[in-house]
Amino acid sequence: MNGWLFDVYYSNGKIYIWYLSEGGTFEKKVLDYNPYILVEPLEWSLVQDLSEAFQVEIVRKKVLKGGEKDMILIRPPWDLYEKINRLLKTDKRAKLYDEIRPVQKFLYNELKVEPGRRIELGSLKPIPQDLEPDPMPLYIGKDPEADIACYIKCNDVLKRSDDPVDSYQGSCAGRISMNKNAVWFDCSKEGLAYLLERSVFAFLPLGLAARWSSNRVIDSRNIFTLISKGYAIPEINYTEPEEKLGDFLYMDRGGYTIPPPSTGVYFNVGVIDFESEYPNIIVKEGISYEGHGWLIPEVISEWIKRRLEFKNLAKLEKDPNRKALYKARSDSLKILLVSEYGISGCSLNRFGNHFAFEEINRVSRKILIKAKETAESKGFSVIYGDVDSVFVHKKGAKENDYKELANAIAENAGIPAILDKIFRSLAFTEAKSVKGLTAIKRYFGITLDGEIEVRGIELRRFDTPDLVKSFQEDLIKAVYSCDSYIDAKNKALNVAPIILNKYIKMLREKFVDTSSLVINRKLGKDPGRYRVNTAQKLLGLILGAKAGTRISFVLGKDKPSLDKNEYDWEKYSKMIFRSAETILSPLNIKPSLEATLDVFMA
Repeated sequence: MNGWLFDVYYSNGKIYIWYLSEGGTFEKKVLDYNPYILVEPLEWSLVQDLSEAFQVEIVRKKVLKGGEKDMILIRPPWDLYEKINRLLKTDKRAKLYDEIRPVQKFLYNELKVEPGRRIELGSLKPIPQDLEPDPMPLYIGKDPEADIACYIKCNDVLKRSDDPVDSYQGSCAGRISMNKNAVWFDCSKEGLAYLLERSVFAFLPLGLAARWSSNRVIDSRNIFTLISKGYAIPEINYTEPEEKLGDFLYMDRGGYTIPPPSTGVYFNVGVIDFESEYPNIIVKEGISYEGHGWLIPEVISEWIKRRLEFKNLAKLEKDPNRKALYKARSDSLKILLVSEYGISGCSLNRFGNHFAFEEINRVSRKILIKAKETAESKGFSVIYGDVDSVFVHKKGAKENDYKELANAIAENAGIPAILDKIFRSLAFTEAKSVKGLTAIKRYFGITLDGEIEVRGIELRRFDTPDLVKSFQEDLIKAVYSCDSYIDAKNKALNVAPIILNKYIKMLREKFVDTSSLVINRKLGKDPGRYRVNTAQKLLGLILGAKAGTRISFVLGKDKPSLDKNEYDWEKYSKMIFRSAETILSPLNIKPSLEATLDVFMA
């Protein structure tokens, strides 16, 4: 019989394993387990001291970038484990390795099965991963007795058992609690699919996968890969090697951007996207923490393929529920694969090496330049390029023309590239900081499928009121659903005043849902540390809030207000005007903010 590995946790010398059968039976195993301690003796006297107290095993271990070393492995009684570990940590004769949680030591060395994985119940051996979107049949619910957002469990009638709990990872005897620290899980079926994919990648219990950052999740998979090949795991070293300033500025430049030729509107623009560009560069070039090595490529290769399969299945799936589950799994892996690049040179990464990060970026810049040259050699104009995608145009080009170009770019680059979308219209705005300069990463457009895509404008911002977002959506649809500059400009001149009038009238005459006026801001620091009296500062002081707190308010007549009904319609009308200017400026149309609102209404 088959099923799923639900949860694994350690407590007081025992490992608790919970699993679920396909028939709905929920069972557990309890095993005795004393976690090991792995130490490199720097002096022979340490070996003698440990031998007098414990059974000592001499083991030969490999060290990444460090050859092989003889080390000591001991298994103290479980009630002495923490104490011995602390003593060795401060002993100058010892260098500790494999400093990870006991549950990780058990998973990597003994069970060798990822929580969330399908298993054969008799042997607890993993079975090959499939591409089914549905997560294991778990229940998601609230617990009125506990201070948690929600919990997940295997059986709706299961209550409590006498087992101990591990509050750090949320394991509580057949349930996994998801409190405020479980930031990588939301209480939904899609959230569960996302978490299960993250957990299997991480080789971690679901509770830890929900609580740990992507850096720690990737570290966990790296550790399993190394341990399975006979490596010892070094402690985290929070330092970076010295580098000359000139070399640093030259190498650490990030991805490449091709700026738009000018502010304005473009039509029939194809977007060629490099699929999982950074992960594919890592695999193709053999870039790793060791320089040109094996670890990162081996860790991510199968997950690049799996993520692409989920992404393609999501595109083809007609059922909206299954489509959402496929997308959740794909998105979960996307975050982790991109993070592999992002943390490759980070000092908080146990194995981080700035060479890896810089080399990935160098190859990426080279690929984008080559993509531009390929497009231009085939008669296309490059409108814009941003790290892993290039926006191109050719008069009269059809979908097949863009697909053929994508194939040519992929062949020349040596990594996969696809036609991601075709914009019916695409508008670039002016930079806010320098007049006359086109903004980078700030554009909007409508695809051939009628979808609105935006970057960097109010519609994309977290703190923009929903009413302003709705206004911008309406304005974009009304003005840019066309195929020429003349048509767009005529629509703007004729339709924009009507839409502006409609929204300002709604505000003045109180015909709006006041919840759509709420502005959300996050306190970047404690309120008292703000020099300027911003809305979030004033309200933060009133509420006694601290840095990191989200403040929700409306713009009142004289000051920000927590009462949604006390909004100032003129302030919101000016906000509407400014957002209209963003949408209309690519057509050289600017609504006058100097005109009074009463004159405009007349």
